[in-house]
Amino acid sequence: MGQVKNQHYVPQSFLERFMSADENVFVFDKASRKVFATGVRNLASEQGFYNLPPDVSSDHQAVEKTFSQLEGDAKRVIDNLLSRRAFI
Repeated sequence: MGQVKNQHYVPQSFLERFMSADENVFVFDKASRKVFATGVRNLASEQGFYNLPPDVSSDHQAVEKTFSQLEGDAKRVIDNLLSRRAFI
């Protein structure tokens, strides 16, 4: 895994469940009181959100890498559970 710049604090796999047919999610910006549509790659993320300072770890993206693995595992479990539901 290379350096991840845009790090999501809400997994994209969670956000994807709210996408419209054109693969956008509708967002309400409370500060500007505006509604807009955007892709999940642009939501709930910040540049370097989980990066650790060099004095804490030699791998400053250790947290991002760990969460990425956990999110992948969780996605597989959730997808499996939802596929068993008749209404999904």
